[in-house]
Parts: sequence; C-alpha cells; structure tokens
Amino acid sequence: MIRFARNLLILLVASCSAVTAQAEIVIDFGNTNAPGANVNVISATQQNLANAVDTSGSATGISFTIQNGNGFHPLFTNSNGDTSPANPAGAVFDSGTTSDSLFGHNTTFDDGVLRDMVEYSISGLDVNRIYSFNIYASRQDGSGDRTSVYSMAGANSASASLDAAFTNTGDTGALAVITGITPAAGGTINFSIEAGPTNSTSAQFFYVGGLQMTSVQAIPEPGSLVLALSVSVVFMRRRR
Repeated sequence: MIRFARNLLILLVASCSAVTAQAEIVIDFGNTNAPGANVNVISATQQNLANAVDTSGSATGISFTIQNGNGFHPLFTNSNGDTSPANPAGAVFDSGTTSDSLFGHNTTFDDGVLRDMVEYSISGLDVNRIYSFNIYASRQDGSGDRTSVYSMAGANSASASLDAAFTNTGDTGALAVITGITPAAGGTINFSIEAGPTNSTSAQFFYVGGLQMTSVQAIPEPGSLVLALSVSVVFMRRRR
C-alpha cells in the first residue's frame, strides 16, 4: 500500500510539472503561391479544410468549417503580401503563406454579396489541451488602416487584432497572438474574422493569410491535486 501511495504521489507531481506539446498545424489562407511542405491550404475556391496535417505530414483529424457568414471573396485573393516579413512572422510562416491572403468586406463590393464576417468551427480538438494561435496577414500596397479582429471562442474566449497595411507601426513582422483557449465540451473552438473598429477602408476589407496552431496539455486543477495528495497521505498513515 505504501508503494502504491508513493507511486500515486510521483505520478501526480509529474502530471503537474510535465507539459507535453501537441503537433503544430500551419494553414495558408490563399491560393496564388505554393506553400511550404506540410502547410495546409484554404483557398478562395475551397474555403473549408478537413483533416488537417501537422508539420510532420501526419493527419490530425482537425477540421476548419465555415459555419457563419458568406465566406471570403470567392474569385480573388490578395496577392500583395510581404514575401519576407520581419520576425516573428518571418520565423513562423514561409513566403508562400505571407505573400497572399483571403479577404472579406463590409459592403457588397464587386460580387454583390455582403461578406462582413467569416466564422469557422475548428473541430476535432482535445478538450484536455490548451490552444494558442499566431495569425498573420499583409497588404503591402494598401492605403489606410486595414485592421482585422480575430476571435477564438471555446470554453473561454479571447481576441487579437492586426493591421494588414501596418499603417501605424510599420512592423511587417507583427502577429495577432491568441493564447490559453480551451475547447468547448464537444472539442470545438469558433474562429471569427472581421474588420476592426479602426479600419478606414471604404469596403472595410479584412484579411487572413496564415495561421499557426499549437497546444499543450492542461495542468490539473490545484483542488484535484490537493484531494489526491490527501488520499495518498491517508493511505500511508493507515498502513503505518
């Protein structure tokens, strides 16, 4: 019994300190340039992604499916992205990903359809993991503020924004970073893209060019750990 209790204690402490990383997924939103190896593509003509591969080429069972909105513009992509952005974007995404992007708009623009928000359901996620996202978009010759807001919502939610024209900062390597998202009970996170409040373009253009998704194992709740440790101590005392 003492040996059992000690082993239980060791396992509990290890589970608290060991944080294992899951495979990385990278997506290129665009279709004018070839992405790097094992980079998934969501294009203007195929805006859903089933069973994404990770950066080692292994299938993950994770899918991106549009659930709200009319999708991105289906005929064109923005092909004026930066081919050599500064870091951190340059360290995360290859030039095939940074050089193009998909876009939406808060007017009917040229195809007669309002595309003011795109929302994906990311499914096939592990509810016991915590997910982080790096998002990039670039529109080099764009005028005005072209800020997009990216939001992730699962059991919790968070948002980040990025100006694809880098109007205010000039930092072409900037990323929109969202961390600490836990999937909803069904293993899903909703990912939405829309124009930001400072966006000054007449059609309220918003963009997404690249997305990197990583995750780590969720650390056990402190209360659960204390309870398990207490049980272990009781076992050891009774044995004595």
